[in-house]
Amino acid sequence: SNLILVNSEGLILESAKRIPRRLNRFREVLPGISYQPPPIQAGRMDPFDPKTTEVLASEMEARPAGDPGERAKWLVENVAGMSPFLAENIAVQVFSGGHEDVGAMSRVWESTFGAALRGRYSPVVILDGERIVAAYPTPVSQAPKSAQTPMDDLNAALDRAFSGAVAIAGTTALLAELRGRIERDRKRIGRQGEIAARTIAESDRAEEYKQTGELILANLWRIDPGTASVVVQDFFDEKLPDRSIPLDPRLSPQENAELLFRRYRKVRDGQAVAEKRLAESRLLLSHLDSAAERVGSWQENGEGTPEEIRLITEELRARGLLSERGSGDAEPASAGPDLQGHKIRRVTTPEGYEIYIGETATANDYLTTRLAASNDLWLHVRASTSAHVVVKTQGNPGAVPRSVIEYAALLCARHSSQKHSGLVPVDFTLKKHVRRPRGAAPGSADYHHETTLHVTP
Repeated sequence: SNLILVNSEGLILESAKRIPRRLNRFREVLPGISYQPPPIQAGRMDPFDPKTTEVLASEMEARPAGDPGERAKWLVENVAGMSPFLAENIAVQVFSGGHEDVGAMSRVWESTFGAALRGRYSPVVILDGERIVAAYPTPVSQAPKSAQTPMDDLNAALDRAFSGAVAIAGTTALLAELRGRIERDRKRIGRQGEIAARTIAESDRAEEYKQTGELILANLWRIDPGTASVVVQDFFDEKLPDRSIPLDPRLSPQENAELLFRRYRKVRDGQAVAEKRLAESRLLLSHLDSAAERVGSWQENGEGTPEEIRLITEELRARGLLSERGSGDAEPASAGPDLQGHKIRRVTTPEGYEIYIGETATANDYLTTRLAASNDLWLHVRASTSAHVVVKTQGNPGAVPRSVIEYAALLCARHSSQKHSGLVPVDFTLKKHVRRPRGAAPGSADYHHETTLHVTP
């Protein structure tokens, strides 16, 4: 879809997507060109043609539909530019008592397309609780009347809905970022706890190490150099059984004993520290689990505010969790592909996707032209200087979750000249739609087939 701004003479002032002749030689969309509406698809009716309502009336009388869904499908297939949502909205309004009303179709058609021709809309915003989630030029049948609030101006309705959508998208990205940082800390603290638990488990063998060393010293006269094991009488057991002791043949008998004594002292002295660390890790994990549960609930139910996210972040930081560098921390370059020495940061999302961020013009160029695959997602701040950002898709871009794309857009905005702005438009497209213009400097790029996200850095 596109959004095109025209003046009173019908000249294009600007568009969300510019479409030059090389992309569409039949219908250019560029500033200074007269606006041309999309051509009517062959075999379809023009919704603004007065004769269309006559054809609709004939169709309804000749082949009445059994339900709104059936009529909506027919409208989509036979009327140009008819979306499933609009078709359903119209079809539901013309059914009364389980039957179609031909007269109602004429009235609904006029209130929809006639209003559009005259520019006399009856805009509404749709509320979900106290949150505005959508705006439409006319009331819609897909939402309860109680959830629809009339607006005096369509632009104002769209502005309020879009502002709400941007706020939701920003909150969604912040929640995804926070959840990723919590997951990384959970893994880190969990590993520390596992190490402490292993140390404590090994401490049970401290006395065994000490006794084995003493048995070796008591039997030095029986051990030949280079021996891999020795069988001795275990005088620490009241039954005095024989015991086989493995040895390192590279060490002398005395060195084997000393090695065991050193292991004994290390385990003995480390037990208290390990017990303390294990208790600390369990406490920290309980805080992280609680925070993860809250964040997960917010994500699932569409709740949480930037202020709540800030408070939970500060609460975790006060406990020594969540590094200050945050989710933009990249793994070492050696953990990923060969970057040829370029300054490219690598981030792994909680969902397991890898995001690469170029930090210089040459790094951007290498990332886009050499590292990115054709079906990877490529991001750049719209009409501004920014890092090139690539999301590795493993050849399946359609499977990339929305949260990953929003997080990548957030990172792109933070690595741009717009990082201090309240709202930053970030374009994303497949890498195969990106190219460096001939003769342009490294880091320059032209792209098309893009989609734009708005994020708050």
